[in-house]
Amino acid sequence: MVDSTPSEVVSYMDEVTGRALGQRAATPGPLRRQQPIEPFLETADRHKEAGTRLPGPSRMSALKQAVIRIARLYTVEQATFNQAVLSALLELNVGLNEVRADLDRRLGSSQAALASTDLTLEQTRSAVDRLEERLLDLRNLLAASNEHRAADRTDLLNLRSRVDMLLEEARRRLPEPLDPGQLKTFADQLNGKLDPLYKQLEDRFRGSREEIIELQRAYVGDVADLKGGAAPVVDIGCGRGEWLEVLKDNGIPAYGVDINATFAEQNQARGLDVRVGDAIDHLESVPEGSVGAVTGFHVAEHLEFPVLVRLIDAARRVLRPGGVLIFETPNPTNVIVGSASFYMDPTHRNPLHPQFMEFLLGARGFADVEVRYLHPSDEQAFVLPVAKEATAEHDAMSRIVEHLNWAFFGPLDYAVIGRRTSAPA
Repeated sequence: MVDSTPSEVVSYMDEVTGRALGQRAATPGPLRRQQPIEPFLETADRHKEAGTRLPGPSRMSALKQAVIRIARLYTVEQATFNQAVLSALLELNVGLNEVRADLDRRLGSSQAALASTDLTLEQTRSAVDRLEERLLDLRNLLAASNEHRAADRTDLLNLRSRVDMLLEEARRRLPEPLDPGQLKTFADQLNGKLDPLYKQLEDRFRGSREEIIELQRAYVGDVADLKGGAAPVVDIGCGRGEWLEVLKDNGIPAYGVDINATFAEQNQARGLDVRVGDAIDHLESVPEGSVGAVTGFHVAEHLEFPVLVRLIDAARRVLRPGGVLIFETPNPTNVIVGSASFYMDPTHRNPLHPQFMEFLLGARGFADVEVRYLHPSDEQAFVLPVAKEATAEHDAMSRIVEHLNWAFFGPLDYAVIGRRTSAPA
């Protein structure tokens, strides 16, 4: 095209331009946004008039005129296009800001709803925990009610059997009068009429069977050498049989003796060997040296002094050499016990001082006598403020506080333990 005239060049460029415009219209490119919009908007605003202005009047050759004419095909509507693009971008930016604000509001609402949901879940969890505790209380109450109902049924059956026995004994003697043996049978039955009431007293103030079982496990070590042997433990006044159950669980042979028929029947129902009768009468019928241990939990305080001495002597006779006697009784050196709680049981006679019991076992031939203080009070003890320096007054106050703590918060019970020596008395 070197020899071409300006008009030919212009015509050729018009043809090329037409083809380019047609091709661009046919295959529009995708609109992509890979950079932040704000800098682009600023650049677009600065150059929105770009390509629409020509240089001032100047002499141009025909070729320049042709080029300008061709360029105007692209630039004649550039300002309008730039302004339209800028307006569209501004609208898009406003829309994006509105979308962002709406998303922020929705996010805030979602976070608030989530926090409210967490609170609701925590409240629900607390309510479920309280409900479970309430259900457990109701279950325990129902179990206790069932136990009392079973005890009442047993008491009723015992009463019915005693009435039937008395009526049968009376019928046999008709029309003859009752002989002394039959009168004694009547008297024995009448003596046991308060047995169910005393069992209720034990259940109310002695503590649950589970609690007493845990406390009496402490004595297993004192009779552990009897495990699997032929010399049994004899538990006098065995009551509800907690100690017998502990011994059974540890494979130590044992049986109980109790004058309360209600206790005996309920223990027998649990599979425990319990015999109804007087403890001293029973021990005096047992061969000498045939028993490994004699135990009595809260029995000694029920006995008159001569009867207590007789019981101790009977226990020593039946024990094998090295056999052990264990008595547990309330501790009267605790003022609250000695002056108040001891008398909650109307069958208690008088408190037994630990030093007296230690003396009594030693005087009746037992060796290695030990006093073991048990079951400290749960009440808060007196506390003396710490002194900045040791003084005679502070030492005196410390001794006073120590005595007060023992007197008011000391052990509730004690055990006196003695062993039979190998030599006879």
